[in-house]
Amino acid sequence: DYEEYRIYMLERFHPRGLDIDKVEAHHLQDMVGRIPEPINMVCGRLVEILGSLDRKKRHKITDEDIQNALVDCIDRKAARYEQYLGFFTDNEERTLAELAREQPVAAPTGKDFIAATGLSGRGLSKIIQKFNDDAIVYKENNGFVLADPLLAEYLRRFR
Repeated sequence: DYEEYRIYMLERFHPRGLDIDKVEAHHLQDMVGRIPEPINMVCGRLVEILGSLDRKKRHKITDEDIQNALVDCIDRKAARYEQYLGFFTDNEERTLAELAREQPVAAPTGKDFIAATGLSGRGLSKIIQKFNDDAIVYKENNGFVLADPLLAEYLRRFR
């Protein structure tokens, strides 16, 4: 539940002089696919970047603060992501990047996605199946998404 996770965030933020409103807490959760590990990573960076030992001095976390913490998390993982992407073929990496840009992708073998990747429907089908089998992507109600939302953001920014 959004609000339950916001309460958890506030428990972490409050001792460091930080507050987060409902809208920003929901936005942070949505930005990383509501997956606990990336939420915790971004929250941890917010505490490190903005947290104050002076509890009387309160700071309300903004969308800009969240964006900066997210970018910082991605920057810290960039070398690991580059190494990880080295294990994929060019076609697989292109497919990952396009999935990241368009997610959720309801029809990864549809004409729009084929046109965006420049690959055949059969080739995409094999790649998507491999990614699904290896838990790199998963299917939600709306379509396929990358399992690692920070990797998805990295791909959107740098590929």
